[in-house]
Amino acid sequence: MTTVPPVWLEAWLSTSRTSRQPASTGESHDSRIHFPGDGRADGTGAYGTAADGGSMTTNRLERTHTQLRPTSDFRLPADTGDVLAHRIRRVHERVAQMTERRTPTAIAELAMHYDQGGCTDKAYQYALMASEHARIAYAHQEAQELLQIAERNAGSDGALADVRIRMAQVAEVTGQFEEAEALCDSAIEWMLMHADPRRTIAPRRIRERIRSALGQPARQTLAACITLDEEAKARGLDAERVALLTMISQAQSRLGERGAAERSASEGVSLGERLGDVGLLADNLVRLGVTRETVASDEARGLYRRALDLYTSVGDFRGQARCHNNLGISHQLRGEWSSAQEEFDRAIAAARSAGMREIWGVAALNSGVMSLKRAEYDRAGDRFGEALAIFAAMKDTERQMYAVYNLAHLERERSDLDAATDLYDVACAMSRSIGQSDVDIGARAGYGLALLDQGKDVAARVASLESAERLRGRAEWFQGRELAEALRIRVLALDGRTADAQRRLDDALALAKPTDMYGAAWLAANCATAFDGADRSYVRGLITEYSSGAKAVGYTAIVTRLEAAAMN
Repeated sequence: MTTVPPVWLEAWLSTSRTSRQPASTGESHDSRIHFPGDGRADGTGAYGTAADGGSMTTNRLERTHTQLRPTSDFRLPADTGDVLAHRIRRVHERVAQMTERRTPTAIAELAMHYDQGGCTDKAYQYALMASEHARIAYAHQEAQELLQIAERNAGSDGALADVRIRMAQVAEVTGQFEEAEALCDSAIEWMLMHADPRRTIAPRRIRERIRSALGQPARQTLAACITLDEEAKARGLDAERVALLTMISQAQSRLGERGAAERSASEGVSLGERLGDVGLLADNLVRLGVTRETVASDEARGLYRRALDLYTSVGDFRGQARCHNNLGISHQLRGEWSSAQEEFDRAIAAARSAGMREIWGVAALNSGVMSLKRAEYDRAGDRFGEALAIFAAMKDTERQMYAVYNLAHLERERSDLDAATDLYDVACAMSRSIGQSDVDIGARAGYGLALLDQGKDVAARVASLESAERLRGRAEWFQGRELAEALRIRVLALDGRTADAQRRLDDALALAKPTDMYGAAWLAANCATAFDGADRSYVRGLITEYSSGAKAVGYTAIVTRLEAAAMN
């Protein structure tokens, strides 16, 4: 396969948007992206305070990757005279002292007045306190502006490094990943040489999370997190270990190592329970639920609901949104459309409350998947385009990949096979780049199916062999496996190996049915016509087993295919 240039994808988006009205918008440590064929994201927590002291240097934590100018700079204009400037500073200092006596809780106002008054120590202290209050309240712009006050009033390189890490966390939450990485780089370089080694683990973990969002290969993220986990274990930093175990499990899931991912998440839950940290425990409960979804969906739901209760108890809207998103996917896999939509609506409402574009995009994408399954193709296209635009603005490589992957499914269902092969090719290249095993397998198979439907048998067989090779050793069912199974079954039937094709289909359906009703019905419908001229009783059995269930939950396109197979 050849990689389609990104320019083509942008052209496709601009062309498709002109033919339809824009979709309405709403605003996932593990918010899953669902595709009919899962994506994860980790939350952020507050970084510890207590900056190291240290002498000032001429080049204080240079940031070569980014230039930062405070969006709200309250300092005096450059043309203000020296005498007048001094008098105005004294006014701000007096106002700050009066406010401190009368209203000591007005910390944001105090930070601003002490900043304009030239009182650097107090300006720094109040700005840090106020920025943390703003961060907790999801007032991201206010938090960043207050941190800019702290940045210009930092009295040492250690204090400046602390501010930069906090700024990186806010930038990450708002989807400014490149800015966040540059801020981390500038602080960590100094900390590795001058700070207590224990203090370097959290910012290095944050940087790996940001790099993962920017498309760093999962294998590289996993290796870095395992190294950090060993260091945290040696230094007795259990809270850091819980956060790292979540990231380790996430990377293992991306690589298709479900068993290892479950073990890491389970260890994180046990450690989180022992520590009694509500947020960290809830994060790992969500992660464990994701690993259990494909083998025990009821257990996964229980884990999500337990995490939801914990997030609600501490007012964590981000965590609540992730749980509602995952519960929506769980309902969707069972064809419980109204319950799924209710959960997605709750996810969007929570994301809006927290001002998070990330979960806004995830919810839009999952809503699109639900529309795709119900053959509401225009609505699905609107949602996928909306999500792709959000993730592109955030430069979130992994989630852009999920959006492209779903767009490929959409075009194949619409029978625009040229567009489908191009989009699958892009998704395949992106999945290889970041090491997302499930999408790599599904995109290769989807590419092959689109080729097969165009009569390009030779190229389709190559894609079948490639997806089968990557499927080797994957005993569990996952979203996207139905594509690989369908391609292999259709190739076997095309070669006249009907008995082998039927056995393969029976085995795949037995694996899919317990956890993925849609995947099983889709597989049966897309393979039924491959047995033309074979034992009609076998085909009738497939139709009887899946037609009524698909019709009951509204799988319109699947019902149509099954009815077509019945008439052959």
